[in-house]
Amino acid sequence: MSKNEDAAKNGVGEAFDHWLWNHEVTTRDAIEDAAKAALGQWLITHEEAVTNAIAKQIVEHQGHRWVGIAEASQGQQEITTKGLCPACQQPAAYTRELDRYVHTDGSDNRPCWLALSRGEVSAPDRPATT
Repeated sequence: MSKNEDAAKNGVGEAFDHWLWNHEVTTRDAIEDAAKAALGQWLITHEEAVTNAIAKQIVEHQGHRWVGIAEASQGQQEITTKGLCPACQQPAAYTRELDRYVHTDGSDNRPCWLALSRGEVSAPDRPATT
């Protein structure tokens, strides 16, 4: 390294050391803050994939519970009805709990929810609740 590079390196090191000395920051705090920021950015970047994966898991692993609850309630309102999404005609399950159609393949159905809520698509009557 040249004298200028060494001087710059030493100056930055001393400035950072001085800053750390005057601010109560622990290594643990710094690592936690960095991890939170990195995870937050990753979640924002991968929001659609995460949402789709969650929806798919709900339908695949919890759908039977909704049906079981409906059967156990002895004729009370139906919790889940499988059929087609009225907006895109993909296989979907209508859930009373969410009051929405969820694509059974886990694909993003937010555009369908928006189209239905805006009245851009004619939705069939919701499943009977008797």
